Order: sequence, then structure tokens, then C-alpha cells
Amino acid sequence: MSLTHSLDALQSLLASQLPCPVISGRPEQSLGLYLFPWHIYQPRELRNINVSAFAQRPCSLSVVLLPKADSVATSLDLLDQAMTTIQAQPIQTTVDGTVQIILDAWSADTMMQFFTAAALPLQSALACELRTV
Repeated sequence: MSLTHSLDALQSLLASQLPCPVISGRPEQSLGLYLFPWHIYQPRELRNINVSAFAQRPCSLSVVLLPKADSVATSLDLLDQAMTTIQAQPIQTTVDGTVQIILDAWSADTMMQFFTAAALPLQSALACELRTV
């Protein structure tokens, strides 16, 4: 399963449960919940596999959920709904495979590094990891 399909599985899950658009990519002007792909993790011992075997490499994708709402209360409510949805259905099966969605607890330092590197204003966010199973 590709990382794109993993992200699509998360987007489909959240879009079916949240009362707003769920959008993959960098936050724009539109209100909604943005799924910002942040980092691809791959086991160190598998990094030297040749390109033809790339599709078989297990890896995971770190995604940050960023709400864009008209108030802080609405933003926090969207994050709470997203967290509840992920906890209720952490395994998603698609035509291309199975994705495990794991909520990730980032430290304050990690969050600051993310917002600084992404050049985004500091805000409430939810981090998760998408792993192909």
C-alpha cells in the first residue's frame, strides 16, 4: 500500500464522521480540517533496498491534523471529534491494504520544530502516524 492510499484512508474516515471538509495538504483559507503529511519513517535496516523493491518496503507516515475554524472552541471540537473517530476505528481496510492509525503524543519541542519548519502559526493540533499493516 502506498503512502497516498494511507493518507486517503485517514481522509475518508474523518470525512465520514466530521461536519466539515477534510483536506490533505497545507492549510489554506478554507475552513475545515487539514491533514498535513509531515514525515516518512522507514526502518534503518530497510533503507538500502533497491528501487525495484520499493513497493514492498514497510514505512509509516506522520500526519498533523490542523483545524481551520472560525473560533478556538470550534477548532478544539474538531480535534476532539477527530481523536474520538480515530480511537473508535484505528484500523482501516481499503482495496489496497490495511492502515493502522496511531495517535502520537508529540513533545512541546517537537511541535515547535514542526510549526517553525512548516512556517505555520502555532495552534492546537493532533499528530498521528499511519502504518501499513
